[in-house]
Amino acid sequence: MLWIQESFINVTRHCRLGDGEPEETGSETTGELYASLRAIYGKCVSKVYLDTEYGTIAVGWVFQKKMEYEDAYRFSDKSERVYLQEVWVTVMEPCELDDPQALRRKTRLGEERIGLKHKVVA
Repeated sequence: MLWIQESFINVTRHCRLGDGEPEETGSETTGELYASLRAIYGKCVSKVYLDTEYGTIAVGWVFQKKMEYEDAYRFSDKSERVYLQEVWVTVMEPCELDDPQALRRKTRLGEERIGLKHKVVA
C-alpha cells in the first residue's frame, strides 16, 4: 500500500494553508494513485522533487484547481470568491523502522509499528 502526505497552498494569496498527516491511500501502484489524486485535486502542473546524496528524485506531484472560499458568500464580486489552490503530494511506502531512509514512524498500524520512506514516482 502507498501512503501520501499533502501540503495545501493558496497560490492567489501566496500562503500555505496547512499540511496533512501521512495517510494510507488504498492504492497499490503510483499510476492508480495518480489517477485518483488528479480526480480530487485537479490538473497536475509539476512534480515534487527531493535532493538526495545520489541526485534529485521525483517523489510526488503538484496539483492545481480553483476553489471557492468557505465564506465566499461575503464577497459581492464573484472573482473574489475563488482562489487557486495547489496541493503538493509526496508519495511514501512502508519500510522497516531501522531503514536509514525512514522518515516517519506511525505509532500503530494494526498491531505493527512501521516507518515510511519516499517512493520514486515516474
